[in-house]
Amino acid sequence: MTTDRLDRLEQSLDDIRVIHAETAALLQSVNQQQARTSAELARLAEQQTQSEARLDAALEHLAQQQAQTAARLDEFIFQAQRLLGNNAERSTQNSGRLDRLEGVTAMLVRLQDRQEAQLERQQTQLERQQTQLERQQTHLEHQQAQIERMDREYAEYQRTTNAALERIDRLLDYLINRDRDHPPASP
Repeated sequence: MTTDRLDRLEQSLDDIRVIHAETAALLQSVNQQQARTSAELARLAEQQTQSEARLDAALEHLAQQQAQTAARLDEFIFQAQRLLGNNAERSTQNSGRLDRLEGVTAMLVRLQDRQEAQLERQQTQLERQQTQLERQQTHLEHQQAQIERMDREYAEYQRTTNAALERIDRLLDYLINRDRDHPPASP
């Protein structure tokens, strides 16, 4: 009968060892998942920073070009008005110049229109990238929530396992002390 008890105790200890090994493997898996998630978050944050820097540079460049174009346009308009006011008697001579100036003005207006269209396309692209980043952020938050849930489940699992181990330790102590104090009778 004592041998049966010892066999059961050994089996229980083996079960505890298996549970302990499974718990360690689960913890290692959770830690690896958390490390991968952290690396992915860092990579996405770096991508977002780079995208924002590129967009800021492009917007600044386009704004400078637009300002230069507007200044040139204003200067051409000013020059055209001055030529018209000062040279009324030479209108036939200046009509060719005025035509060229209007052509340049029209070209600058077209250039400005193209730049504005390009700016709108880049803003649309930025909005798409922002939407994509938000979706990725939502996905990462979902993964983080899963990791946190797994951490809570693991902590609960570890707490119940430790409680079971403590109960087994007390039971073993009790059985060892009882067998020591009251040895089984020999048949």
